[in-house]
Amino acid sequence: MTYGIMFLRVLPGRTFDETLEEINSAYAPDADVRPMTVTGDELGVWDRLVQRISREVGPVTTEDYPYSLTLWRDGPAGHLQLDYLSDSASIEIPYRYPGQRALPIMAEAYRIARTTGRARVHNCQMGSSERTRYGRPRGRRRGRSRGR
Repeated sequence: MTYGIMFLRVLPGRTFDETLEEINSAYAPDADVRPMTVTGDELGVWDRLVQRISREVGPVTTEDYPYSLTLWRDGPAGHLQLDYLSDSASIEIPYRYPGQRALPIMAEAYRIARTTGRARVHNCQMGSSERTRYGRPRGRRRGRSRGR
């Protein structure tokens, strides 16, 4: 279980939930999963986002997968993960920070969320891992790691 913050570009004429349901349908057990193709503009947004987050909260690590552009932050406040797609993003924080102990990592997550929201995506939704962990296909340069 995780704390989650999700950003999603809502499809025209749809609600957030309808858009999320359509995206999730691509990951049904019988669906063909296709890697995401990242454009040069989208890669530029991702690279700028990683640089801004590094300046805002400190060192991060990134990795490019066939289905995700992922950023990890392991700092004094705790651990979080940002998964980025050109039209959506999600931040997940392990549910191991109870009560007051969650405040530092959540403050860091919201700083990253503000930076992410300004980068490109439109609507924000908060919830549990059931709403935020949907495995949207993304990808380029398999397995290439970049430390920032």
